[in-house]
Amino acid sequence: MKPESNSVGVRKAQLSDVARLGDLVAELFNATNSVKGCTQFSVVRTRRNLSRWLDSPSNLVAVLELQPGGQPVGLLVGALQVGYFTDQVDSNEILWWITPAYSSLKGARLLLSTFLSWSEASHAKNVLLTDMTPDQRLGSLYRRQGLQPIQTTYGRTV
Repeated sequence: MKPESNSVGVRKAQLSDVARLGDLVAELFNATNSVKGCTQFSVVRTRRNLSRWLDSPSNLVAVLELQPGGQPVGLLVGALQVGYFTDQVDSNEILWWITPAYSSLKGARLLLSTFLSWSEASHAKNVLLTDMTPDQRLGSLYRRQGLQPIQTTYGRTV
């Protein structure tokens, strides 16, 4: 059963969230691995990366949770990156996921607005997000926030 639309909130992740967030990343991996060509998920590496990102001022790990003070049901991880050939700082989405049973436009908007606010407060010049499996709802959400498609990525398994 989905929660009521007003029963979710966003907060910064804490170290005590790492195991649950690792489970959410595993859900993302299982839902999209055929698209990325990935075949092996590493719980250890995922938890190590989440812990490292939590300790870095150059990263944001935002949690969507059931309210009040409930279990995380989504996350968005972002990173600041200095350009390869410039001193310009951009914010990049590393991943974001909301458990399908709890996905809602409100939850997605809350996570996205948290990321956009963090990007602006971090003085990022550009905000870069990915749509790995083209989803009309996600594209519409991005466009309503003033985002537009800027590149297409192609890949293959070698």
